[in-house]
Amino acid sequence: MHNIEMGSPREVEALLKDGNFLDLDLQALRREHAELIAFNTVIDRQLKAEKKNADLYRRKVSIIADLLRDPSNPDMTLKAIQTVIERIWEHD
Repeated sequence: MHNIEMGSPREVEALLKDGNFLDLDLQALRREHAELIAFNTVIDRQLKAEKKNADLYRRKVSIIADLLRDPSNPDMTLKAIQTVIERIWEHD
């Protein structure tokens, strides 16, 4: 698979010429297209997994931050944080 990053139209045209895409037949272009779609699918799945992971940690931090806003009883605050961490980790 050839690596192409979008840039100015002149850069893209140069990459197309240098990458020998103009010399490919229809089957080769279809193969190249399928490889690009497969690559994009993998990247999309990785992105979704990372977003899900980030949302999970954002929620954990938010819950713990809410507990720390009123730390009048340090022992209860620590116990509450430990409970939140244990329960949220169960849902991973």
